[in-house]
Amino acid sequence: MSGLLSALNDLSYVTRAELRASDVDLSLLAEWIGAELQDAEPGRRAEIHVQPQLHVQGDERLLKLMPSQLIGNAWKFSREREPIRIDVAGERIGDLVHVEIRDQGIGFDMRYAHKLFEPFQRLHGPDQGGGHGLGLAIVRRIAERHRGSVRADSTPDAGATFTLELPATMVAEERA
Repeated sequence: MSGLLSALNDLSYVTRAELRASDVDLSLLAEWIGAELQDAEPGRRAEIHVQPQLHVQGDERLLKLMPSQLIGNAWKFSREREPIRIDVAGERIGDLVHVEIRDQGIGFDMRYAHKLFEPFQRLHGPDQGGGHGLGLAIVRRIAERHRGSVRADSTPDAGATFTLELPATMVAEERA
């Protein structure tokens, strides 16, 4: 119940919070989240690869929730796989940065992909790691508030890939 209340609070927060735009290093956030997951379960072997220098323009407080939800799901739905493999990579295309978070977990049937980003919709039961059904709704709301998007691709038993499209930061242009 506390997890559900916390997720409802997050959903409300990401919908109403004032945006404070700045250069955000998604790579750093993803590395931090991966380290937190490994610290929480030091007995699990995991290979988390994060491409450096994935910079976007947005609100860091909100954007931290996106990789937290997506990498957290990749971790949860890879429970039966050893080692857990999660890759975070991206590229700038025009004014957007496309970031893929890919795992080799249990995946899902794309026939039900339309339900993924709706609140309280779950494709997996608790025995498979399914949660309250709000995490991906939170991700979508954050992406939309940043004039971006999120989409998913998966094959059952072969993992999933979530692609974020977010505004590129001006700093990224100077690095190129």
